[in-house]
Amino acid sequence: MIHTPRRRHFVGIAVCAVLFPAIVAGCSSDEPDPAQQRRDRVETRLGESFSKDQADCIVETIDDDTLRALDRTVDLPADSAPMLTYTVAVRTCVNGTDTAPAPTTTDGETTTTAEG
Repeated sequence: MIHTPRRRHFVGIAVCAVLFPAIVAGCSSDEPDPAQQRRDRVETRLGESFSKDQADCIVETIDDDTLRALDRTVDLPADSAPMLTYTVAVRTCVNGTDTAPAPTTTDGETTTTAEG
């Protein structure tokens, strides 16, 4: 079969027509949301210790700062605000009760006060 310049031109156009949509689709995909990725990582870790419903509840109950702290470390200080918030969420989502001391912050210091 003899290849003429005109035939090669059409083959090139056909190849581009086939590859172009795939290339554009790969480049135009949305970047993953870092906050959602963080939530997914924490929820996956929680899923190792809790049921899916409990892990979902905990992730929905805690605030963004606590979520970030849980994503960054597995060794939160026991008296830190994120650990206290997490403890309240666990007790609420697992036991259905919130019996943990409420964390309060004054002048940058986090303290706990027993409620009740």
